[in-house]
Amino acid sequence: MTSMSELYTFDALKKFLKNNGYIVGDSKGYKLIRVDFEEAYTNGKIDFQSTGIFYLDENGFKRQGYMYQTRYLVDKYGFPKFHIFECETIRKFLDKGVFDQYYSFSTANTNDIIERRTGEEFKNVSLSLCGYCRHMLLNMQAEELFGEDMVGIKALLINSVSNTQGFYDALGGSEQNEMPEQVDIDMFGYVKEWQKISEYIREKHQYVCENCGVILNGFNKRFLEVHHINGNKLDNREYNLKCLCIRCHSEIDKRHKENYQVSRSNRIRLQQYLKCLSKGEFQFSNSDTDSDIYPF
Repeated sequence: MTSMSELYTFDALKKFLKNNGYIVGDSKGYKLIRVDFEEAYTNGKIDFQSTGIFYLDENGFKRQGYMYQTRYLVDKYGFPKFHIFECETIRKFLDKGVFDQYYSFSTANTNDIIERRTGEEFKNVSLSLCGYCRHMLLNMQAEELFGEDMVGIKALLINSVSNTQGFYDALGGSEQNEMPEQVDIDMFGYVKEWQKISEYIREKHQYVCENCGVILNGFNKRFLEVHHINGNKLDNREYNLKCLCIRCHSEIDKRHKENYQVSRSNRIRLQQYLKCLSKGEFQFSNSDTDSDIYPF
């Protein structure tokens, strides 16, 4: 039986990254983390970034997760919220300098909560997202989160992380890739080496769209993008990556069509490409023409 580490080996892609000075660790399966926040924080294991909260594990991997209170006045307030950013609530907690609230860091889809007064234990609770964190997520720009050459799915992300189960799913669950400390991974999807990975894949396919066969040269190479077939931006195995021109990429499904209208920069690039296409500026590697519908 093939192991997860074998499945997530990059082979030529990994060699390419290493030759360009990047440190790429062996990818492994998802690892459940649930640790006492105070202990982790005082030991320098917690890293607050603009894109989330990270924990540095014993293997040197940065894991994105969330904070929640393990002991809470459930009878009075209901279950506690979980926090994915250094929001107003977490900032006030840290500014106090007194860890009098029972916070934990977790990557799990559910957690056990203890009623502080009675000691009653509630098993496997999926917690709801903090309102402050949701507001911070709503105000992030898609271009900042995903880069110019890929469209953000901000609305989908907002819906998917409404609870800890959704957050777990957004991270890829059991299919999550790991990268070493030098390669940060966040919940919004891409590793810092994505530009190098994208460049490698596009060069390998000689800047030809795998769907319509359009050949892109010179400055027009910017119109060729790399699509994650299974939708998981952490899964950079070569067979999960497909070279598509911006038109084919934008036409994959309803979600992609909507996303290419969210990002102004991508919308402009798509319009530029379609203008060049209408002028007959591109050649095709096969017999397809622009009159052919782009099937998926």
